[in-house]
Amino acid sequence: MFNLRSVFAFWAVVALVLGSAERAQAQLPPTTGNGVTVMLPMTGVTRDHQDRDSTTPITQINYKDCLTDDKVTFSLNLGVGYNQYALQVWAGTGCDTFANRQPATATCWQLSGGGQPNMLVFPVTVSVRDMLHGRTGGQSVGGGVVDGTGGTDSTGTGGSDSIGGTGGIDPTAGTGGTTGTAGSSTSAPPSDAPSECILTSAVVAPQQLNVYFLLVDGANNSAGFTYWAATYKLSASAPPDQVSSGTGENIAPISWSYNDTNPDQYINGYQFYCDPAPGEAGLADAGVVPDPLILPTICQPSTVLIPGTRPPDEYRCGSAGRTSQKGNATGLINNVAYNVAVAATDTYRNIGNIGTTACAVPQPVTGFFEAYRNAGGEGGGGFCSFSRHGRPVLLLTVFGIALGLILRRRRAT
Repeated sequence: MFNLRSVFAFWAVVALVLGSAERAQAQLPPTTGNGVTVMLPMTGVTRDHQDRDSTTPITQINYKDCLTDDKVTFSLNLGVGYNQYALQVWAGTGCDTFANRQPATATCWQLSGGGQPNMLVFPVTVSVRDMLHGRTGGQSVGGGVVDGTGGTDSTGTGGSDSIGGTGGIDPTAGTGGTTGTAGSSTSAPPSDAPSECILTSAVVAPQQLNVYFLLVDGANNSAGFTYWAATYKLSASAPPDQVSSGTGENIAPISWSYNDTNPDQYINGYQFYCDPAPGEAGLADAGVVPDPLILPTICQPSTVLIPGTRPPDEYRCGSAGRTSQKGNATGLINNVAYNVAVAATDTYRNIGNIGTTACAVPQPVTGFFEAYRNAGGEGGGGFCSFSRHGRPVLLLTVFGIALGLILRRRRAT
């Protein structure tokens, strides 16, 4: 006889056994790649104080970002089973491969951060200097004389156009190579720059840097990973080789050029610097009192605009675009002698060192009608407003000058 109660009891026991087995299986560590995921949404990256504007990608890193040690926060989305693994953060190339994360290789270096994740959306903050330290570390590149490779026997090697040379290793074997002349393709970093912000290669172009986020097991095998692709450029373009200045009213017209007919392709503009700094406050800080009766003819040597360095921001006095070869330093005071210099900027918002300086003395520029009025004219600024009475000699003189200018222009054409 069919017993309904027995049937229910049988299936209840089966469900209990299967449920216990499933719970037991869930307690086992998932195998490598068993549905464990790490994802970084496009909106999951924020930066504390990146040196950027609205057009600068968040993935770009420049010298100022390194100097301020900008912090980058990543909001990772972790998949089921994440709590069975540790999260490690690496930088370099191919860091998802186990061999590239071993101490013997320079391909990857581990960063601080990570640890044991405790939530599905797990934030990780990494510093820019920590990201860069595997590719940087205390050697200057370009724009200044630095050591290259010495000889191994009787003679050393001299420097190339971008890296200087050193002497031979064996002091008894002969004379080593002499120091070479550094290239002008980039601006050298300041002498007090943090070592993490100084490149160890002579590469001028932006370089790729990936930051990897890996869930690893006890044997450091990766079960899931993602990465953030960034680029960095820490050296700005070299300054122009020739700089000259003209005369203007409260401005200094500046022109510049390069000896090299093919300058750095990453130049994105130019920055002007003036000593004294622009404005009345600049004169006060420098202790300069202009005398309207005495026109300076020379500039005193500047202790601020030193070739091969980057002056403080308060000495900026203008800028120009990428294709420009001339521009105006603004905010200057007439009858004051200014040292002026030009630095190049690049597409990563790096500002390079200044080169040679020029001397400029802004002066009032007298126009035609201003000269007419200063001579006693009473007109309102046009030919129709000239009076036919009172000063006929003055009017004839003015008309004579104007007629001479017109005839000269026609003859020139």
